[in-house]
Amino acid sequence: FWTQDAELRFTSFSGRSTDKLRRTQSDFFGKRRWDMPISGVTPAQWADHIAACERHEPFRDFAYEIAAGDGTPQHYMVSGVPVFDGQGRFTGYRGTGSNVTELRQAEQTIRERERQLAQIVDGSSVATFVLDAQHRVTHWNRACAILTGWSAQDMVGSEEAWRAFFPTARPTLADRVVDGFMDDEARAHYHLLRPSSLVADAWEAENFYPQPGASGRWLFFSAAPLRDAQGRICGAIETLQDVSERHRQQVILEARVAERTQALTQQLHFQQQLMEAIPSPVFYKDADARYLGCNSAFERYIGRTNDEIVGKTPYDIAPPELAAVYLAADQALMRGPGVQIYESQVRYADGQLRDVMFHKATFTN
Repeated sequence: FWTQDAELRFTSFSGRSTDKLRRTQSDFFGKRRWDMPISGVTPAQWADHIAACERHEPFRDFAYEIAAGDGTPQHYMVSGVPVFDGQGRFTGYRGTGSNVTELRQAEQTIRERERQLAQIVDGSSVATFVLDAQHRVTHWNRACAILTGWSAQDMVGSEEAWRAFFPTARPTLADRVVDGFMDDEARAHYHLLRPSSLVADAWEAENFYPQPGASGRWLFFSAAPLRDAQGRICGAIETLQDVSERHRQQVILEARVAERTQALTQQLHFQQQLMEAIPSPVFYKDADARYLGCNSAFERYIGRTNDEIVGKTPYDIAPPELAAVYLAADQALMRGPGVQIYESQVRYADGQLRDVMFHKATFTN
């Protein structure tokens, strides 16, 4: 709790959480709020706030940033009401304040995680789109745009993902996963429709789509539900691969969607599932070539758990001769940001060495 006098100068702080000021109270006494070294407020916001105070109006949830006594940035949100004496004369303000630094840091973590995972999805060579619980397109990666001829600008925010595949309105497989059921109509529309053997409530199929390309394409696709922290379906992710050539050769491309349904918060949980649903092994590293994270497919690929991978270098999880190759490639990619493709070997979970193709790309902060 805080109070100000008729000149809008701080006079007192009280309550059980004054330690959350993270500054000496005397730093505030005798000063107006705008006399303090506050940041995170635009000139227009300051002008509105000062004008409201000078008009002796109540205000609510005014947010700003100020350094603590040790210099670390702190975020506050304050509300206040004017106080008048028995003759109606303005005598100051009293109000409440909350240190919302942890909340702001959590929000920043979510935004950063969302940005990183969005870059991973967008950088995937597998065409991918995502729907929310209202069937709106939330992600439409570059591979999907190339495959369908419909850009993310055309599709994101739309409830008509079907336009990229069908001449008339018809639910996509992801739409049906969001609704949580597969009826006889769906089975009639999709060739080889079957439940995923890896992901609960996920489906995969193959079908001919007349829309993409000049003469249509055979696509192998999979759709998996995205769930919130309470286990409720909050969207679906669908991946598509052009198997036209393989279909002509009567070879059906097997695809798997891997995801793990756990997270600290609903939004982090949602974003993690985007990466988990990518069927290929995926990992991402920092500028020092330490693993920041991976999907379950990568864990199974090398036979290690996430806890055994995160924070480690190639030398911690691979034979020295292979680790040297991986690290040299990482360092070359950091010196020349962009896309990198090369062939090397990986020691599988069963201990065998197998030839693999690496597809890497840098992401920015």
